[in-house]
This record gives sequence, structure tokens and C-alpha cells, in this order.
Amino acid sequence: MKKITDFDEFLKQLEDALDNIMQEIDEADIPENMPVNINISINLFPVMIPGDGDICAQKYPKTPVDILETDEKVHAIIGIPGMELKNVKLAGSGRLLEIIADNPEKSVIDSIELPARVNKTGMKAALKNGILEIVFNKSRRYSDR
Repeated sequence: MKKITDFDEFLKQLEDALDNIMQEIDEADIPENMPVNINISINLFPVMIPGDGDICAQKYPKTPVDILETDEKVHAIIGIPGMELKNVKLAGSGRLLEIIADNPEKSVIDSIELPARVNKTGMKAALKNGILEIVFNKSRRYSDR
């Protein structure tokens, strides 16, 4: 019976944490049509990992992204204000672009699905005024289909 009580307490803590998150979102000045990502991590092994095992919730704003596709190229335009190109890491495979950007004030970690398979070779990236533009060549395999 004690396990059920412990689990019931866990569910109550989780419900309270989610209620607090929703209240913070309601109080924040976030437009209704803007997506809000919520990441919840739970420390199940407080002996192995430093911490007291409390439920921790943190929300991350969604990175603004526009994707433009032509017959031969895919352009990804991404808003990452306050970042420098030297602090941006890009990884891609097939139709997925992963961005990791970091500075002392914030971090951006995001995965973006591209509309077509792209080649990493020949990729060009430029960052100006907080706007990262990445231009990919489409994969030849994609254009043959």
C-alpha cells in the first residue's frame, strides 16, 4: 500500500507543477497563436544524481523558423537573436537540421524538419542581426524521384 501512496503523492506533485506552469503561461505576455514548449524532467534517482528529487519544469520558447524551397535549394531562415556565428553548431542528415547555439544569456537547441533531402556539402550559413540563413543544395537522389 505504501507504493500506491507514494505514487499518488507523485501524481499530486506533477499536477501541481503543471498547474503552476499553466498559470505562468497565462500571466506571461505570450500571443495565443504562439506555441509554447514545456520540458519536464523528474529526478527519479536522487541518490545517484545531485538534487532533492523534486519535479522541475522549465519552458523554452519555440525558435522562429521559415523554410523556403526552390527547384535546387532549400533555404532555412532562423531567428536566434544575440548569437554569433562562431557559437552556432549545425548538424544535418537527410531531411533534419539540428541547431545548437549558446551564449552566456541563453541556449538554443532545436531540430527542424526540412521539406527535401539536402546535401551538407556546399551548405552556406550566414548570421546577421540575429537572423541565421542556411542554404542547402537539394540531394540528387531527391531530384531523381
